[in-house]
Amino acid sequence: MKTYFPDQLAQREHDTPLDHAMIDIGDIVTVRLADGQPIASTVIFNTPFLGITTYTADAELPAANGAGPQRIRLRFRARDIHRVEHARDRRCAA
Repeated sequence: MKTYFPDQLAQREHDTPLDHAMIDIGDIVTVRLADGQPIASTVIFNTPFLGITTYTADAELPAANGAGPQRIRLRFRARDIHRVEHARDRRCAA
């Protein structure tokens, strides 16, 4: 499993709004790699670290060259998040 850290992610533009609701375990967040590739991942852990909440999420990238899908782990902060889909909203819609 490959792990991506905040220095490998593209930060959200400062003027781009983001839902300021609390991000919880089970929420799906979209982050972007430094090359611009968006990755939707499911939050599995969050904790305050040095005064900033740090999130951990898992995702699966599509198969490349006939291999199986690649599982990755992402560690990021709120400024790295480009989109949030809250788990509670998915439950209410079902």
